[in-house]
Amino acid sequence: MTDRIKRIRAIVLNGCKQYKWICISWAFVLLSILPTRMLMFRSHNSIQISELMVRYAKNFQSFDHPLLIIYLLVAPVVSVLIIFSHLHQKNRVDLVHQLPLTRMDLLIGRGLIAFCSVWVPLMLTGIVVYALRGLRPEFQSVLEWKYLLQWMIHGSIFLLLHTSITIFMGFLTGMIATHGLFTIIAYLFPLGMYFLILGNMSLLIQTYEFSLDLSNQFSWWLPIMRISLEGPFPFIQDLIYLVAGLLFFFGSYLLYRIRHLEAAGNVIAFTKLNRLFKYGMGFSFLLIAGPFFYALSNGISFWLYIGYALGGLFGFFLAEVLIQKSFHIMSHWKGFLVFASITILLIGCMHMDLFGIQNWQPKADSIQGFTVSGTDWYYHHKDEEPKPINQSLKDKTLALQAEMILATLPEETPGTETVYCFYQLEHGGESRRRYTLDKNFLNTTYLAYLADPEVKKLNFPILSTEISNVESVTLSSSLVSGREINISDKNEIELLTSALRTDINGLNSESYADYQPDRRYNAFAFAKLLDQDGQTILNMPLRKEYARTIDQLAITERLERLILTPTAVESIRLSTTDDSNASKTINDPRDIEALIAFINENGDRPWEETDYELTIYFKDREIYDLYYPINTDELPVTLQK
Repeated sequence: MTDRIKRIRAIVLNGCKQYKWICISWAFVLLSILPTRMLMFRSHNSIQISELMVRYAKNFQSFDHPLLIIYLLVAPVVSVLIIFSHLHQKNRVDLVHQLPLTRMDLLIGRGLIAFCSVWVPLMLTGIVVYALRGLRPEFQSVLEWKYLLQWMIHGSIFLLLHTSITIFMGFLTGMIATHGLFTIIAYLFPLGMYFLILGNMSLLIQTYEFSLDLSNQFSWWLPIMRISLEGPFPFIQDLIYLVAGLLFFFGSYLLYRIRHLEAAGNVIAFTKLNRLFKYGMGFSFLLIAGPFFYALSNGISFWLYIGYALGGLFGFFLAEVLIQKSFHIMSHWKGFLVFASITILLIGCMHMDLFGIQNWQPKADSIQGFTVSGTDWYYHHKDEEPKPINQSLKDKTLALQAEMILATLPEETPGTETVYCFYQLEHGGESRRRYTLDKNFLNTTYLAYLADPEVKKLNFPILSTEISNVESVTLSSSLVSGREINISDKNEIELLTSALRTDINGLNSESYADYQPDRRYNAFAFAKLLDQDGQTILNMPLRKEYARTIDQLAITERLERLILTPTAVESIRLSTTDDSNASKTINDPRDIEALIAFINENGDRPWEETDYELTIYFKDREIYDLYYPINTDELPVTLQK
């Protein structure tokens, strides 16, 4: 056994005695909750508990259990902060380095202690859980040995990665508080900067649309997003995280070699990184404060720039205070002047679109799919995969986008609406843009695009759906919750879909909204087409403009269950929406019939600020109460008093 191995062995053994309480504490936390709950389940026999046990076992096995996620993220940080606390205290660091040990000995020895203090409890928990799988058949059906082995390997790699990152960040700072803070920032940095930069771009560039939903291509590389084993998890990804953990540990050694003992107590251990720290902190606070002030002012652009100025100023000088350990920092104004000049130049270029982002269009060859829609459809379906398109559709869509770029107006312009253009590009890329357009453009250029037979066929899948593949149709009322109609008769399905196709092909309106693929606010019902396996082929709204469809539903006596009828209503309450909260019950059959006719005529409508709210109570208690916004001029004359 070499001298180095002997020294490291002595460090580990001594550390195990000194810090065994950390390992015991983590083991107590995990064992007292996870296996203990399995014992509690044993005394229950209900179906609900049986389903809960299966879900519990699956969540445990896939690292979806909240305690396991918190443990993998927090436990390595706490353990490293305690075991490497000597780095941040001048007296202790001097004492430790007087020992006949090299820095590599100390790093490897204490690193092993920190890793084992969190690794042993996790492995012990996995073994105990597997040993208890025989308590219930539900556990035996889920908890298998091969999955437990994968669970152990995956958990070990993530603990190694997070432990190495925490150790690495500890050598960059000389304070225990900033050690923990920098580690959390390191975990969140890729994700946080992604949201901050793209979110600010959507505020500075009018047409740029940023989605808070992460794309699979981006989240695939973030360990904090991939802790869960739910879904496909390729071996290569665990291998990448393993290599990253080893690289961070090796990087820790390189930092330890050049770190001075006097760095203990300093916010940044290396003076050459002070400028990077100041600029980085100023830029981060700038990106946070800008949107904060913008949201606080309800979307006033002036306050966005005020937030940028105050955030950058505060972040830069806060970093200076931490570095200098003093509030006498005005002599460093030149550094702030450089920082301010760079940020003003960058924000100015973004605002004036000198980078060409606002008017950018993808090349036709790179487009794999697309979606052009209004606000309602976009927010209901923005996470769905765009449909593949041919060259003709690509050319038509790019031509429309070019016209929208020229016609777009400031977002605050009255009488405008937003149209979203979302492209799925090759190699997993995407482009999201939004355009603020007036009614004239929408009802001419945009309407002509939507009315194009090729575009209409793409927007309304019912036009290209093979009816022979439809095994059943489920109709549900948009007004009467809980009412569903299941149609399995092939002849009736064919007649209904034929009527729908006729109505859609025959659309002839001067309003672009009637051509929107998922216009919901005047839908009286929804039709879900299912295949023989019960999978949804498509789900589409049935609108009051579909005359042939309504006639077909009336012929088959389906319509009366999809709309409101006076015989189904027990009473209606009319309530004001102002602070008085006054209300009265409507019992007059004529008023009830008039209100029901109005609701059936207008269908479901988006929630908006109105004078009154109707609450409709049904005789069938299994039907949920219906809340419907309505204005004074829409009420029967007898109720307008």
